[in-house]
Amino acid sequence: MPAEEEYTFEELVLWRPPEPETGESAAAAAASPPAPADGAEGSDAAVPAPDAPAAPAAPETPATAVSVDGFLCRWLREHQREGVQFLFDCCMGLRDFDGMGCILADDMGLGKTLQSIAILWTLMTQGMDGRPAVTHTIVACPVSLVTNWESELNTKWIKEARLRAKGIQVIAVAEAKKEDVLKMVRRFTTSPSAVLIISYETFRIHQKLFKKGQQCGLLICDEAHRLKNKDTKTAQALASLPTRKRILLSGTPIQNALDEFYSMVHFANPDLLGSEKDFCRQYQRPILRGREPDATDKERERGETKSSELGKIVNQFILRRTNTLLSKHLPPKLVCVVCCSMSQLQTQMYRQFLDSKATRLLVNGGKQSMVLESINSLRKLINHPLLVSEKGKASKGFEDAIHLLPDETISDRRSGSRPVFDPSLGGKFSVLHQLLRYVKATSSDRFVLVSNFTSTLELMERMCMQEGWKSCRLDGSCSIKKRTQMVEEFNDPRGGLFCFLLSSKAGGCGLNLIGGNRLVMFDPDWNPANDKQAAARVWRDGQKKRVFIYRMIAASCIEEKIFERQLSKEGLSGIATNEDVEVSTFSSSQLRDLFSYHEGVPSHLYDKIKDDADAAERAPDGPANSLDEPSPSQEAPLRQQNGWPKETGDMHLWAHHSTASSVDDEALRRATRHSSEESGGVSFVFSLHVKGKDLKKARAEEEEERRRQAVEDAELAAKEKEARRLQSSATPSSSSSLPPLPPPATALGGKENSQPVTLGGSKLAFGKRPLHALGRRGPALPAPKAGPGAAKQRAPPSKAKAKQRRRAVDSDEESEEE
Repeated sequence: MPAEEEYTFEELVLWRPPEPETGESAAAAAASPPAPADGAEGSDAAVPAPDAPAAPAAPETPATAVSVDGFLCRWLREHQREGVQFLFDCCMGLRDFDGMGCILADDMGLGKTLQSIAILWTLMTQGMDGRPAVTHTIVACPVSLVTNWESELNTKWIKEARLRAKGIQVIAVAEAKKEDVLKMVRRFTTSPSAVLIISYETFRIHQKLFKKGQQCGLLICDEAHRLKNKDTKTAQALASLPTRKRILLSGTPIQNALDEFYSMVHFANPDLLGSEKDFCRQYQRPILRGREPDATDKERERGETKSSELGKIVNQFILRRTNTLLSKHLPPKLVCVVCCSMSQLQTQMYRQFLDSKATRLLVNGGKQSMVLESINSLRKLINHPLLVSEKGKASKGFEDAIHLLPDETISDRRSGSRPVFDPSLGGKFSVLHQLLRYVKATSSDRFVLVSNFTSTLELMERMCMQEGWKSCRLDGSCSIKKRTQMVEEFNDPRGGLFCFLLSSKAGGCGLNLIGGNRLVMFDPDWNPANDKQAAARVWRDGQKKRVFIYRMIAASCIEEKIFERQLSKEGLSGIATNEDVEVSTFSSSQLRDLFSYHEGVPSHLYDKIKDDADAAERAPDGPANSLDEPSPSQEAPLRQQNGWPKETGDMHLWAHHSTASSVDDEALRRATRHSSEESGGVSFVFSLHVKGKDLKKARAEEEEERRRQAVEDAELAAKEKEARRLQSSATPSSSSSLPPLPPPATALGGKENSQPVTLGGSKLAFGKRPLHALGRRGPALPAPKAGPGAAKQRAPPSKAKAKQRRRAVDSDEESEEE
């Protein structure tokens, strides 16, 4: 049940008409043409088809205020109200920039979809001139989110009845045949008012269909970082739409570089930042140069100046809030970067790969394609040694190391049989296995396991099958229907799924997996945005438990350096919100040094940032106490968390642990007890407490709500019982000859029939009688009336006659039903 504050709300007025003018100014205002409406030249409005009915004339009555309808406004939190106002101002050209597009760049979980639906509904039902500002809206999104958007509109927020009452059709196009796509797009373009939800791929294929009939008045692009390359066919197809009202939704507006950020800004508001060449010369180069460790003071100053200048421009149409706003509404969260040492087998194979002649040639200037292939081979080895052997054949670069694998772990290529999977051969897999076993045995918590490699998901699936843990797997091969079924089953508290295996690229965006409260990111991605998207799947609205995020990193090898590279890319995202951007800790040459291996070092990253951690001034506040119950197994960390730092970057302000025994997570502490030098284990941990609502207080409120509901149910049941008693004691004349009701019996399957039973045109409230108490033949027939000879007892009918009577009654009942 929603909290009380969600039911009480203030009206959200987005725009009020100006006060009426007098004298000459009023005459001048009356003579001036009104603002272009939907479909007029210079607007992004719909263009009616040649045979479409003429638009109604503008109302003579003055325009009324534009406000968000109460059924939506009641659910908007404060930051969402601000977001809806921002979207309205941008789309209606009320802000100080040349354009009508905007980017809502809130962190995952802050309700970008709800804010978009609120502005969509408002613009399609209201306008500044008294008419709807928009008649046709296109929502472009990944194929996996099409049905989600449809249900959010039709079922969750607006409802089908309201949409029908306003004459708005909602048309969803996903995984449809060409003929079906043609029909649905034709419905959209010929309808007076409609919302089309379509995947990026489908729109790209059928973009020519949108050049006829009604055009798009509002374009919403979900997961808009798909448009980071302006030269892709998808971006070009969407950019060709004539609308200027464009809303881009992305929790990660800057992913890899500033040129990708430019592409998104250019899509939202074309030419606002000039040409790409001008942007690179004026902003990109000085900003990036000023962030290098060897930059001069003058270069740093110029970079900061350009960054501030760019921030002031884009902040007119970009709104970004971090998920720290969720701390008042969601449970606390513990984020752990778990550095794991490799197993002895992995270390041997890793060394042999680095010492090979082929690797030395790569490091000294090999082809780019071969370098990437070798990097992926090493990443697979780090996940588990079995991944470098496919059906007994070694991956490229491991031909001389394949003999190190135990014979019993290699599948027989002739028979195709698969041996028993041994998690202890991989350092990270060994820790994961022990963590899952402990949590499964001691709590009702459930896991989301995320990987960039489907081959790694296959090993996770084998491990779950061997342990008897029920799991499901979502990757690129899953249909939309199957995705929806898996998500619903996992989020069902009564479901039996323990692990949800997720491909970061196929399912990292938009999924709501609040059925789990522990998420493991098994391998880092080169693009930090992919990891951020995946990590946000469980800490969302509806989560009731404390959340644990584990980022597993193989220590002091290529994987930890990929993570270091992520940290340098995260520094760019501050430019979008004009935040302070810290100087990159690592130079470009250091980041390219991927093939070195610092054996025996617990964490290569910690060695780099420990001096910054020592020099950092202690913040006055921070997590003073453990969020777990005190445990004698918990030791003091190497360094306490300094204040409340950000989840991205600021690693020198996180808590640092030389062993897992000092981490605020009993499950992780217990999981490391079984580690050994042979199988690897946890070598170092960075942990971060993220504020959340008071769980004890929230549980007490929920318990009080359950008690109150139980009292209400008991009172209602007592009233129903008393009503049944009064009805049964009454003797109406029309039913005075009825025999007493048979005693209640246990219903089949425990189900009961609470519907009144009709007999002879009158309703008899039998209460909750079991279904089979009424029998196949319906209620009992009335007793014969008293009369001459009635006292004479009749002989019981024969079995044949009784059977014949039952058939007659059955036949009559069937005729009645027909």
